[in-house]
Amino acid sequence: MGRFLFETDKFDYKQSLPRGSDNSGRERLRRTCCAFANSDGGFLVFGISDDTKKSPKDRLVGIDSSSDFPQQFGNYPRTCHPSIEWDFLNPPLTLDCGKVLHVVEIPKSWKAPHAAGDRDAGWRFTKRTNQGDEGMAIEEIRSAFLGQYEKRLKLQLLRAELLGLKEDASNGYITNSEELQSSYSLVTYDTTVIESIVADTYSITADDAQLLKALSGIRRVARIANNKIHSFLGVVHLPLTNQGDMLKKHNEYMRSRCQRLVELCDVAMARLDDLLNR
Repeated sequence: MGRFLFETDKFDYKQSLPRGSDNSGRERLRRTCCAFANSDGGFLVFGISDDTKKSPKDRLVGIDSSSDFPQQFGNYPRTCHPSIEWDFLNPPLTLDCGKVLHVVEIPKSWKAPHAAGDRDAGWRFTKRTNQGDEGMAIEEIRSAFLGQYEKRLKLQLLRAELLGLKEDASNGYITNSEELQSSYSLVTYDTTVIESIVADTYSITADDAQLLKALSGIRRVARIANNKIHSFLGVVHLPLTNQGDMLKKHNEYMRSRCQRLVELCDVAMARLDDLLNR
């Protein structure tokens, strides 16, 4: 507490949630949620007195531990436009007096800009600085909307690339058992665009471990399959007596790799759909 005695661009201290009749306080809290989400994220700490003349210890007034704080606070980021994701320290920090400090994290949002207000009263777009919550300039709002649009386009392009890779993998192996010893597929798998988009959109996908795991698996399996195909093509035209057995072994291996690619693409596309629909 001593280090962060005063509010910064990363911390905002609140003594409590606004009372139901405190409409201006409720609106200020929504604006703070928007400001953190529109900037680099930050923390709201509830249970700290606003009186900066008090000592740090005396400012730790706490909140009644019996209150359903997460449910009560959740109404604020939920009613911003668009709604804002948040997380909280669980369990909260317990003070010597028995009350607690609730710490809420609002991460930087890829869906920014977020606004508080409504259609009749107007929208307020805020950002977080070392001076607290400040209104965003028209140029900043415009840039934020363009950034959101570009991010969504990249995610949609990533999905299209995954769909194309899935189709290639679905047709990348011999399905007719009678042709296992006489035919082979020349399909290879290009993940260059996927790798580029993953790097560009990591700030968006970083919190989705399942999506990142699937994308990593796709690149690994595609690389292994390509290496196998290249080495196979180097020997398939040689006059070997066991060529039929070699073809069968290669086709069976490629079938397992291609089927795995299809599975991973399905997982990644499902996670992307969830991300795009939030």
